[in-house]
Formats: sequence, C-alpha cells, structure tokens
Amino acid sequence: MVKTRFMTKGRGAGRKVIPMKDRPMAGKVNVKVKIDPKMQLLKNIRKRNVITEQELGLVMGRLNSKAYAVGQVTEMIGDEGLELTPEQSRKGYGYLMNQWKSPKTGMERKNNPFGYIEQEILKDFDRFCLKDTFDAGTINFSHHIPIYKVYSKIYGSFEYHMAGGKVNIIG
Repeated sequence: MVKTRFMTKGRGAGRKVIPMKDRPMAGKVNVKVKIDPKMQLLKNIRKRNVITEQELGLVMGRLNSKAYAVGQVTEMIGDEGLELTPEQSRKGYGYLMNQWKSPKTGMERKNNPFGYIEQEILKDFDRFCLKDTFDAGTINFSHHIPIYKVYSKIYGSFEYHMAGGKVNIIG
C-alpha cells in the first residue's frame, strides 16, 4: 500500500502527496537522448580513424560556418592525425608529384616548391594523414584549411597546406 501524506504549507496545503520513492515510476524513467547528427559525424570519423574526401569537405565547411568549434575538430583529429582513404592518398600523391616533376618529360620543374628532404620523402612515399587545421582568415572572417602530413617509409615526414593553389611546406 502506498503511503500518502497531506501538505501542510504552501499553495498545495491540504492535498494528498505521494513521496517520490513510493511513486510507481520513480527511478524507472526511460529517457532517450538524441545525439546531434553533426556531433555523431565527428564521433564516427574518430572511431574509424579514417576520413573521406566528402567528410573532410563537410567538416571544413561546418568549421568555417562556425557550426563546429575549433576544439571539437582538433579533438576529433587527435595527436596522431586521421588517415586519408587510399584513393585520396593516390590523388594527393599524384598532385604533389605533378608539382615536383612534369608528367610529360619527367624533368624537375623550375618553380618546384620542394627541398631535397621533401623530394626524398616523396620518392619513398608511404601515406597521407590529416594533421590539423589552419585558420587562414582575418580577424572578422574565419577560413580554416586542412594541414596534411606526408609520411615516408624511411625518411620521416613533412607537413604542408594549400594556399592560393600553391603548396606551402610548414614542417
């Protein structure tokens, strides 16, 4: 039997009250929390540790429109970075090789952006990684661009970002 009491003070004075612990649903409430689809995308990418070209464009667009905070994207990328898909790595490698050497003649370009260390890394290419983002905007305008890391099987790695259609090596 459920114990009831009468309220003695306040607006409900004289009404019957069932204590919380004796109420039939106490502690048994099923609450479904909806996860924001934008945040779910970041969690799925982090769980897989691989980001596709479409997802990268979506994340950068949302970051620039301030739908994501910079900290959320940095947390998703993590310290080690996110792997790019093999297809995206092939495209990126082809683009960097085209910046270094002419595809027709195989000769090194005069306006080649790479030093000898970067050239050795490209000769022994292993994989690409999304390392971080860089805000290339102004005080009033935010424009985040991805920073990529190119790994070699032997020689280490270098980081770069694209600005104005040119490769800018930063480390």
